Amino acid sequence: MVIKIKFILRFLLIFTYIVSQVEEVGDSLFTVTEEGQIVNIPYFSNESNFENNDDVKRIIIVVHGQNRNANDYFEYIEEAAISTSLINETLIFSPQFLTSQDINHWSLDSSFVFWSGTTQWTGGDLSSSTEENPRSYFLSSFSIIDSVIYSFLDTYSSLEDLVLIGNSAGGQLVNRYLGGTTLNGEGKIRYVVCAPSHYLYFNDKRSLNNFETPIFWGEPENCNGYNNYRYGLDNLNDYMSSSSIDSIRSRYYRKKVHYLVGDLDFGGTNYCQSNLQGENRFQRAIVYYQHLLDFFGTEIIFNHKISLVEGVSHSAYDLFNSDCGLYSIFYNGFCNQISNLVFPVASFNIYNNSGSYPLEVSFINESNSGTHPIISSVWGFGNQNFLNSNNLIENYVYTQPGEYTVCLTSYDIIGLSDSLEIISAIQVDTVFGDLNWDTSVNYEDASLVLKHIVKTDTLTSLQIKTGEVDGFNLISTYDASLILQHSEGYVEELPFVEPNLVSSGYLYSEDQNIAVDGVITVPIFSDSLINLYSFILKLNYNSDHLTFGSSYFGDLSDSSFLYETNSFEDTVIIAGSSASPIGGNSLYIDLYFLSTDSFPEQTTVSFYETIFNKNDTLPSFSVTLNSSLNIEQNQEPNQISVFQNYPNPFNSQTTITYQLIKDSFVDVYITDIMGRQIKSLVSRDQKRGLFSLIWDSTGFLGEEVSSGIYYYTIKTYNKTITKKMILIR
Repeated sequence: MVIKIKFILRFLLIFTYIVSQVEEVGDSLFTVTEEGQIVNIPYFSNESNFENNDDVKRIIIVVHGQNRNANDYFEYIEEAAISTSLINETLIFSPQFLTSQDINHWSLDSSFVFWSGTTQWTGGDLSSSTEENPRSYFLSSFSIIDSVIYSFLDTYSSLEDLVLIGNSAGGQLVNRYLGGTTLNGEGKIRYVVCAPSHYLYFNDKRSLNNFETPIFWGEPENCNGYNNYRYGLDNLNDYMSSSSIDSIRSRYYRKKVHYLVGDLDFGGTNYCQSNLQGENRFQRAIVYYQHLLDFFGTEIIFNHKISLVEGVSHSAYDLFNSDCGLYSIFYNGFCNQISNLVFPVASFNIYNNSGSYPLEVSFINESNSGTHPIISSVWGFGNQNFLNSNNLIENYVYTQPGEYTVCLTSYDIIGLSDSLEIISAIQVDTVFGDLNWDTSVNYEDASLVLKHIVKTDTLTSLQIKTGEVDGFNLISTYDASLILQHSEGYVEELPFVEPNLVSSGYLYSEDQNIAVDGVITVPIFSDSLINLYSFILKLNYNSDHLTFGSSYFGDLSDSSFLYETNSFEDTVIIAGSSASPIGGNSLYIDLYFLSTDSFPEQTTVSFYETIFNKNDTLPSFSVTLNSSLNIEQNQEPNQISVFQNYPNPFNSQTTITYQLIKDSFVDVYITDIMGRQIKSLVSRDQKRGLFSLIWDSTGFLGEEVSSGIYYYTIKTYNKTITKKMILIR
């Protein structure tokens, strides 16, 4: 006999809600013994007695949703079994997990197990005991399922297939249970998970890109408990914690599972923990399957299958009786999504795949769908730029020369993918002399060469190849000169080979008598220069005695001679290049040093390597600095020393360096060629010492100023010094 019940309408304060108990309680009882007491679980079945029967080849255990309408679920499966003509060999068992409301309404005795809420049983939580309905036992819903399955496996000797299926809340139970249970039934047990509101995740990663395929996995914020049990593996209950997390993961991976969800199932719980898994049941099923692919690898597809049932919303009947539902439950009929799973195939064509930069290339996506439709494609264009797109045609502009590998990965709706990679698919030609890939050969490219030589910057192997424009396989200051010559129109085409280039002349300096409490200037002069386009000069000094400050190129700066300087602990490298040759005695460089507290009576600056143009090596020379000769002891030193800005000319920013011999109020400002002040850099008291400022070629309001000649002025109490600099954009 089956007990009938009604819906009861209750009102509490201003809130109105419906509290419902089950309409029918199964009159058949599955009995277990717990704490010495007989415990009853009602159920519905097409068998009245569970005795060995050779006709029973299949057992379907179907778990209801949160409404606990086990009778309806029994009928859904029964109808499906009849439609497949397999009813005579199928035992259907539909257990009923009651709540305290059901117990109260039907006055069920203490042998009936119950749970306090409508979903507590879905996670294997212990049964309840209340003051109104006291119980001396506490029984996990998962333990009950274990007992049922064990009993059936032990009873039916001809059993070939045992299926545990649950929908909605029942789907949650099956999803969690199959990771927790240690029963394997010698490979006879299968699971069907239908449309739960959320799933059990196996790590703490969730989608961080709004569930777009491919999913970017990471740890979300602002949702406490998102990875607690029921949603993840933190804070497991007693049943689940009886096994290690690794064991849970391993068991889940090995189980045979089918996932069913309707493609119109847009409902689901609205908690942050479940919302992190997707916007609705349909999306959550897809995202969960991608989680399985990501966590376990693509091998998961052999035991874990998913079907998106077309035209079905949140209906257990429609899921069970669909083609894929019948196949999942009974292995009857055909489900293309499960029995004929085909991966997508990535494919593409390329148009205009070679030429000079900037090179615009068209990519035609010709990927083919497998079982499921392709929903996204990820392009890898070979230079760390990726584009996620559904478009069939993509255009991409390569702005730098080189050979580029192109990769396309196409994803279907459940996360299966295929990739195609073509090595060296794109050939972008080199433009000699253009090291910064801006399609123009100018002083900026020459500057990059010099910076590489003095080691303030490092060129890539491709940039070095691009910058070797003199016919030698070694980048040099003369390469920078040829780039400048090409920019000025003196050299028509690069590379340019000049086999008979001859330079002559030499550099020298003189010993100095110095004051150790001021700036030490070491001048470098030229003599009888002929055909000098470029040079590199290397020197070293005793860092215990001297500190390098800056360099000044005199008239060469005013003639747009390009140079770079870099200093190390005891070494200075200077590299310079010009578009026009230098002749006569025109070259001079001032090197500025500061003495240390341990400066001796004498120290030496050694110029150990000088190279003109390509490879003309000059003799070395040295300068001796004497601290005790021709020094007037009472001489008042200048209050300030100002170095030439560096670099000069410059493109975007330059460094201004000065030394204060005494404490002073200091103004540092920039003026244009008309004498108008456009920027103030310093206006305050400063202590004695060496200072460096950077001007970023902007005005008072942060706006970029135009190319041209500018002046920087450093003003103290008793001295004002102004120097010229050149900005070239």
